[in-house]
Amino acid sequence: MTDNEKLVELYARFAKEKDIQKLMQITGEIASVLAAKEQRVRQLQGEIGSALGPRIAREGMEHERPSFGGEPGEPVPQVDPEDVKALWGVSMEVQRAHPGEPVGIDVSVFEHACKPGANVQAVYYRTAKLEMLRHVAPQLLEPWTKKDQLDDAVFRAVAQVPMEWVGVGIVHKGLAFDIEDFMRRVREAA
Repeated sequence: MTDNEKLVELYARFAKEKDIQKLMQITGEIASVLAAKEQRVRQLQGEIGSALGPRIAREGMEHERPSFGGEPGEPVPQVDPEDVKALWGVSMEVQRAHPGEPVGIDVSVFEHACKPGANVQAVYYRTAKLEMLRHVAPQLLEPWTKKDQLDDAVFRAVAQVPMEWVGVGIVHKGLAFDIEDFMRRVREAA
């Protein structure tokens, strides 16, 4: 079985699982497969870098990893739940208007949707992690979902749960936040 086939199998198991402990175990297995893939990628990058390194340095093409808003491993600031709810609404509106199509949204749309002074990168990051959770484990949010609308308790929880920035090329086990803590916060806020 290839790594990609293994990942497909693991993601399918994850999507069907309701037990948080088993979800965490599957997440660990996914992280292990991704770590192995990352190791192979780094090995190939090293081989390519050895062959092209002097040329790349001469041509000023040093590779810089893109940022997702903060330094990998650093905490994502807490945000206003209303801003998360606003970005969620923008995302759902775009998905309804363009079902099944990949659509890019300019950051100015997000800035306009948030309150003045909001940390838009942190709001977007937290909203994206919520969307990822809804996509891979919709059963977790089902009790707080009505016609694609999430209960305000979900927005409060994702706005405040401790979360870490991730980065390209950095292996991160599990989601960027503790699912059990998130679910506890949802239940308490409901």
